[in-house]
Amino acid sequence: RDLNNAISKFSMFQCFVGKEVARNHFLGAWHYYHQLTLTPLLLVLHMQHEPLRYSFGLRYTHHFGYSKEMEEKLQNLYFLASPSELLEKQQLAIELFFETVGKLSEQNMEPRIEELARKTRDEALEAYKASVRSVS
Repeated sequence: RDLNNAISKFSMFQCFVGKEVARNHFLGAWHYYHQLTLTPLLLVLHMQHEPLRYSFGLRYTHHFGYSKEMEEKLQNLYFLASPSELLEKQQLAIELFFETVGKLSEQNMEPRIEELARKTRDEALEAYKASVRSVS
């Protein structure tokens, strides 16, 4: 479900970055690049590398077991020296997004991600119920 939403939204909104660049609204373009390009990219990368924590964003990324090469790619995509780099880096991010989605599809990760999420919710609910019973 989250994977399908990420793919749909990603594909739909990438044009917002270029639109803002064309209007010389670089802060708006930067905002859309982070929100609509990099955030979903990180989501699918986390789904591949750390499915239980895929929604953690940039927090704890250093614990997710990314290769040195992938960490360098992400740093390169996140840090812009000037607005002129934005569209070039967006293109690299788009390619990496769809490459990762392809790998997730090949590995049939979506059912695994959903099962982990359900199991985690169930365990959290049971822990909560146990804590309520112990207080009563």
